[in-house]
Amino acid sequence: MNCLSLNIRGRGDTHKIDWLSRLKRSQKIDFIGIQETRVEDSKHIDLDGIWGNNNYDLEFVNPTGSSGGIVSIWDPSIFSKSHVSHSRNYIAITGNWKGVSGVITVVNVYAPQSKINKKRIWSELLELKKNIDGIWIFLGDFNAVRYADERINSRFCRRTARDFNEFIPKAGLLEFNTGGYKFTYMSDGSLKLSKFDRILVCSNFTPIQQLSAVTVLDLEYFDHAPIILKPSCQDFGPPSFRFFNSWLHQDGFNEEFEKAWNSFTGFGSLDMFLKSTLKHVKNYICKWRQADSMMESKLLLNSKSKVAVLEHIADSRALSEAEIA
Repeated sequence: MNCLSLNIRGRGDTHKIDWLSRLKRSQKIDFIGIQETRVEDSKHIDLDGIWGNNNYDLEFVNPTGSSGGIVSIWDPSIFSKSHVSHSRNYIAITGNWKGVSGVITVVNVYAPQSKINKKRIWSELLELKKNIDGIWIFLGDFNAVRYADERINSRFCRRTARDFNEFIPKAGLLEFNTGGYKFTYMSDGSLKLSKFDRILVCSNFTPIQQLSAVTVLDLEYFDHAPIILKPSCQDFGPPSFRFFNSWLHQDGFNEEFEKAWNSFTGFGSLDMFLKSTLKHVKNYICKWRQADSMMESKLLLNSKSKVAVLEHIADSRALSEAEIA
């Protein structure tokens, strides 16, 4: 089972939606928990764009005023819903996961800011878990850290950490060692860093998916980083061939297309001749794109490397104005 969690801080514009869609495809995500939608109707979020189609099921919690809002979306052929519990701060969906015996409850959490309200939510979730047996997965923005070193340049609240650390064992939850980045939230131009977002599982989870990993991915377009839970080893096979409209505007494409189209020779019925011509053109484009892609990959890798270096530096100290720029 592959799960993704992300605080999107609003419905998100087109490039954010496209990025989430790429994550969903590349990571083979079956369940997405989104926090802080800030919209009163899930129709105002391009969920089709995120999922890649309309073949999904969802549960939605409205925000209070201009803050909050939670949505959980999943593949109904993988996870079938049987029961839902929710409040303004969480959505708990109970059902059956394909290939897993027994029931599974996935809880999408967006914890409140207030210390008192946070403690109230922990109590509610504890009571909820007592009433439903099976496997539990908690994911989301808990608005709390467990230890002082999970915050930089912001105040560590011992009381909040104590309440959160008491909730986790009482609920029988475990936390994987997190891969990727140490912090999941960045604010004030990377000056303030925190680990607010996490994925917790119960002890019943590990026997069904022992080789699992929780990874914090790059921030890219958000101040919260996406976190994923998935088996640590998977083979997704070779990528399929796709044609992107952007190629039409790249230097050299028209010349390569004309060269491919004009160089084909063949015979047979018109439909088979057209099919063979298109296959010939496709092979030409693949070779052209492979060479062009290598140059793009080098440029992209160089840019990402610079960002990654700065984000790792930001794990240990505040960035300078020049580094932020």
